[in-house]
Amino acid sequence: MKKSVILIPTKIEAQLVEKKDHIIISGIAKGTIKTLKRLHEVTPISKAVLIGFAGRLDDSLEIAGTYNVTEVTNGVHHLSLSAITKKWLNVSIITVKKPVHTISKKLELAKIAKLVDMESFYFVEYCLLNNITPYMVRIISDNCDRPLLDFFKASAFKETKTELQKAVKIIEQQLSL
Repeated sequence: MKKSVILIPTKIEAQLVEKKDHIIISGIAKGTIKTLKRLHEVTPISKAVLIGFAGRLDDSLEIAGTYNVTEVTNGVHHLSLSAITKKWLNVSIITVKKPVHTISKKLELAKIAKLVDMESFYFVEYCLLNNITPYMVRIISDNCDRPLLDFFKASAFKETKTELQKAVKIIEQQLSL
């Protein structure tokens, strides 16, 4: 029997939601693909949702805002996917190999996409190649202007924590989980 899963890249994000069997910590960057592949080999997956935090490249988007990702790129290749709900605006995202924390890098990437992360492109690519319907939801955690270590402080992500919990509940309803 095929199933649906919700993937959350990090333990920091996953500890913000109620732990259930269909919610999996996937790992960052290509770690997400390794986890998805392992899961798919055991029990075929029909739908997969990647939800988590992303950096804001477009200053018109809200910090702590929740968005459907419907366009992904690695800077060379571009892939499209459907939105999981009409409740959230649709945006584009670029996947990079290193965290973005300088204004110059942010401005460079803002010419290509509205958000930035380290796993989206690989996730969508794997899903499309393996007949899994991909969905992506991102919550803006930062403005891409501070070092990554700043996000491991106790006060980090205050506004985004509540949004992540709300978004997971909406996704569970959409997938009938």
